[in-house]
Amino acid sequence: MLTIKDLCNKKSIEGDVGIEIEMEGNKPFPIGPDVWVYTTDNSLRGYSAEYVTKKPILIEEVDDKIKILKDVLEKYGNKINHSFRAGVHIHSNCLELTPKQIGTYAATYYCMETALTKFCGSRREGNFFCLRLKDAEFPLDILMQALLNPNDFYGYFTSDNLRYSALNLRSLTKHGSIEFRAMETTPDLEKISPWAHIIYNIKKYALSLEHREQIAYDISFYGPSNWIEKVIGHDNYQLIRYNGIEKDTMSDLRLVQELIYLKD
Repeated sequence: MLTIKDLCNKKSIEGDVGIEIEMEGNKPFPIGPDVWVYTTDNSLRGYSAEYVTKKPILIEEVDDKIKILKDVLEKYGNKINHSFRAGVHIHSNCLELTPKQIGTYAATYYCMETALTKFCGSRREGNFFCLRLKDAEFPLDILMQALLNPNDFYGYFTSDNLRYSALNLRSLTKHGSIEFRAMETTPDLEKISPWAHIIYNIKKYALSLEHREQIAYDISFYGPSNWIEKVIGHDNYQLIRYNGIEKDTMSDLRLVQELIYLKD
């Protein structure tokens, strides 16, 4: 079966995730260390920067890469502001996935999007730079149309109207990745690593399923909280849990059930 690599005319690239970190701060930011590319971003204000990994990295490398960047910023005395404009964007390598697997990956994420966005930061809920599915359902309609017409998959994801979704599917045609935009840029950068691991674990779970309907069956069998813990791991679940997470997960499930049961 054709993969994103085939459908979007891309070459295979090794690595699990690419990371982009937007920052606003107290002084000019230094040119990044070798593993990071320093760029500017016109959506930011004042002293600002965006640090991007030069290429996709393995999930096991995330901690070390974040520490290298953090050490450089501390050395130069850069303090990161807590700005609603600045976010962390995780690109999950999807080049070897089929459209059907993309649908399962997205559906799994959507079922816990409310809970995950709460973890990413209160300023990210309803944020115009990372709209959740409950804020704008347009990406879900596009995804389902694309899954029903997999040979034309590329054409459905060329619009920049998709770009500011928390789950950015526009990135599939540009980079062969799904971009997760929900995470805020925090002063300590310490939330980035577990967030990257959560995304990686969601993908791992989605690829383990033969049929997308299994998501709904698993939520029913395990219960919403236990299901999320099963998907993202015990330690990560402890970071995101809160009173009301089960109700929010069931609401998200109802929002995305048409995708889960889509016969593509």
